[in-house]
Amino acid sequence: MSRLTPIFFILLALKNTEGAVTPVVTLTPNWNNVYSGDRVTLSCSVGSVEEDKPRYYYYTWHKDDKLMYEMRKTLIITAKVADTGVYKCSVESGIYSNPVRLHVISGDYLILQAPSDIIEGDSLSLRCHNRPGSTATGVTHFYKDNELSGSTDDILHIPNVNTSMSGTYKCEKYFDFVIKDQWKSAEKYINVQELFPTPEIQSSPYSIQEGDEMTVRCHTTLNPLRGGTELHFAFYRDGRTVREFGISNTYRVRSSQLEDSGNYTCEVRTTSDTVRKMSDEIHIQIYELFSPPQIKVTPSRVIEGDEMTVRCDTRLDPLRGGTELHFAFYRDGRTVREFSISNKYRDGWTVQGYYVSDTYKVTSAKLEDSGKYTCEVRTASDTVRKDSNAFPVQIKELFTSPEIRVGPSLLVEEGKQVTLTCVTDPKGSTNLLYTFYKDSQIVQSAHRKTSYVIGKAGEENSGSYKCSVQSRDGKVIKNSTDVHILIQSPISDVRVTVDKGDFVYGKSLTLYCSVEKGTSPVFLWWHNETVVDQDAEFYQLRENGAVLYIQSLQSHHVGSYRCQVSNKLSAIKPSFAVETFQISQNPPLGESTFPKVFFE
Repeated sequence: MSRLTPIFFILLALKNTEGAVTPVVTLTPNWNNVYSGDRVTLSCSVGSVEEDKPRYYYYTWHKDDKLMYEMRKTLIITAKVADTGVYKCSVESGIYSNPVRLHVISGDYLILQAPSDIIEGDSLSLRCHNRPGSTATGVTHFYKDNELSGSTDDILHIPNVNTSMSGTYKCEKYFDFVIKDQWKSAEKYINVQELFPTPEIQSSPYSIQEGDEMTVRCHTTLNPLRGGTELHFAFYRDGRTVREFGISNTYRVRSSQLEDSGNYTCEVRTTSDTVRKMSDEIHIQIYELFSPPQIKVTPSRVIEGDEMTVRCDTRLDPLRGGTELHFAFYRDGRTVREFSISNKYRDGWTVQGYYVSDTYKVTSAKLEDSGKYTCEVRTASDTVRKDSNAFPVQIKELFTSPEIRVGPSLLVEEGKQVTLTCVTDPKGSTNLLYTFYKDSQIVQSAHRKTSYVIGKAGEENSGSYKCSVQSRDGKVIKNSTDVHILIQSPISDVRVTVDKGDFVYGKSLTLYCSVEKGTSPVFLWWHNETVVDQDAEFYQLRENGAVLYIQSLQSHHVGSYRCQVSNKLSAIKPSFAVETFQISQNPPLGESTFPKVFFE
């Protein structure tokens, strides 16, 4: 073996890494077969991952499993045939590097040089190298498995190799010899190693149920010679992406659902996307924790006042019998009972699982309880929830809302009889009870009688009346709308009086209209068949029209006056008239008087 270069001490400052470090041997130039006399450098590398604190490694070199040197990171040799062998290095961790074979050749005219290790995704360079001192002319031909790959100069470049490119490579050169020119060739088997094997996809736990956390892992192993290569992982279900490429080899579903079942694959690629591989397919089945709930209502025909029970049923997986389920109920999408475990019970166990139910009760059904009912079941952690189908419920009417009818009319003359009748359609119901109210006070308690009679109505009987109808058990009660009854006495004995006997020009005059009897009288004054209204120019109406006031008596006030009084029962037209008279020309102020006044 040739004498190696002098020993020197190398301290490689690297930062501390977790766990053992695997060293790698590299050749420079990167050919594993060389001619005798070629200069070769072997380096032992432990990676380039930077950490917080530097660390110093202790290197040892072995050739053909025999210790050569210690404390060296790099060996520099001028190759001789005796240097042929398998080289390895190690660090203090005791872990050896990959073995690298160096083949030193002396006699061949031509050798095909290749890197010591070729990994898929690499760019491969093959060198057709003739012995120093020999001369070759023309182009170099390269072959793979006896098929021409290219004609070029001494080096053939192949980018982004893959394992299918493994094979026997050969190169040819034409040599110009003194005696006889001839072609020479060299061949070499090139093995393209995997950067990483086809990934394996695995799922856990073994049996996955709804609500469980599911973990899917994509496992592969980097070739130790490319331990620092960054890989990216993607996951697919039934061919559709569930997670884009990322550095994590794990895909997690925090709360698995049935729709997460399917055929899963994973794909691994390098950052540069020069190498990518797809795993085989595995089927993941998410098992049902509990069945979709079923809803039903009893009785099948619900009438107002009946007790109605809405029941929600589901079946719980027998392996999860201790799971706590919560139930909620809805009508037309609105909550009628919040999630609760109250009233929950188990109907028993079968091989299909536990039958679990809950109920929502309406003690006395009303028409507004009609609608589409659904229920929802969820786990206590709310990781799984399911809805039932809708169940339509129509509450049958026990009897119609009552209407109160009054006879003879809502306006009644004092002393007359008034009959109030509560009318409803019983829909076949019997034993209905009727109650009558005046101004919200009971005037006739619950009874089977449908009418209430006022024998001789007085004004005190005026007011707002309504009735209610109820079932005998009192579960269903319905009220009519209010009606207003007005009891009035007719107008009688209308009288008109004045405040003085003499009528003096320029003085005031007041006429009074009164009635002896009558409810809510309405007064209307007439002067010469013309209505005197509140906005009349020469008159004032006071005390709700009962008083007609003339502030200054003038000639245009002469004429006939009458007062008409009415209410909703009658209209009586008495009158007060002033006899026609003459006014003297230029009468002394305060002396002229009107002619005599008379009443009709």
